Amino acid sequence: WKLLYSIDQHGLSMKTLYSNIKHAGPCVMAITTDNDEVFGAFTSEPFDPEISKSFYGSGLSFIWKLNDQGNVDFYQAKSSNQYYMLADSHFIAMGGGNGRFGFYLNENLIDGYISPCMTFNYDSNITENENFECYGLEIWGFEF
Repeated sequence: WKLLYSIDQHGLSMKTLYSNIKHAGPCVMAITTDNDEVFGAFTSEPFDPEISKSFYGSGLSFIWKLNDQGNVDFYQAKSSNQYYMLADSHFIAMGGGNGRFGFYLNENLIDGYISPCMTFNYDSNITENENFECYGLEIWGFEF
């Protein structure tokens, strides 16, 4: 594993985030919210606004959360749609359908939301509140 981006080490910069993960391949993202909840995603490709004029990625991508017992719950892609990943200079997102993303993080890397979506297999909120403030963000890549 290799730490590619961390708010603590690299600051709140979407530009730095994209620069650090550009050629990374698959990544694991971990977010800590203002309610001390931990969730994230496995992405089959790095978030990249240059290739992402529309959704991309693959069904290997998934959302995960650390549950109250300290175990990880995985929410795999369903076959409902192929809205796996989306990135531009103003946000990163995963999942979608019904006019909303499943996961969204604003360019300030603080404001976000997570809600049930047609892409990934969860029907209720992963976090206590749909809207959250990101208190911690790390993105890890595989080191070969």
